[in-house]
Amino acid sequence: TVNIPTSKTGGPPKLALEGNKWLVEYQTGKHD
Repeated sequence: TVNIPTSKTGGPPKLALEGNKWLVEYQTGKHD
C-alpha cells in the first residue's frame, strides 16, 4: 500500500487511490 499523509486525503483508501491517480495524471501532464 502507498503511504499517503492523512492530512492530504483525510479519508478512506478510495481517496488515496484517487489522489494517486491524480498525481500520476498531473506528472504526465494529463491533468485538467
